[in-house]
Amino acid sequence: MESAIDIRTARRKDAATIQLLLEELAASTGKPGGIQSGVAEIEYFGFGKTRFFEALIASQAKVDVGLLLYFPEYSSWRGRPGIYVQDLYVVESARCGGVARSLLGEAARRTEAMGGCYIRLAADTDNLSAQEFYLMAGFRAAEDERLFVLEGEDFAGFAGS
Repeated sequence: MESAIDIRTARRKDAATIQLLLEELAASTGKPGGIQSGVAEIEYFGFGKTRFFEALIASQAKVDVGLLLYFPEYSSWRGRPGIYVQDLYVVESARCGGVARSLLGEAARRTEAMGGCYIRLAADTDNLSAQEFYLMAGFRAAEDERLFVLEGEDFAGFAGS
């Protein structure tokens, strides 16, 4: 029998755990070293004066096994808030045990409690198992949207720097 899944709201003291799980996520998607943030950025942007994200940490038998990092957003089309899940990761040894579903369920409850009605997320195009999981969980691929990113020199140009 697998141990119970405990979900907690991440606190400043969890910044190193968040960083470690993000690094594991990057490595598991074939992008080791892809995480540009460090513990200091996690602490500052996640737990500073202005919080740019929230995070949930899942544990089993007091071992941290999963992370869901999200931030609120507002849909003018829906007329309601929701959340965008930036990162969802479960350590390999805990996969297929309900950890990801538990993290998403807790995120959905928190979203509903704030008056929200949706969760958005993206999966790497090569991560077919994640895409399959999301579809089985009830998510649908947004055929009417395409994700665009502005960063680096192009972002700096827009910002005028």
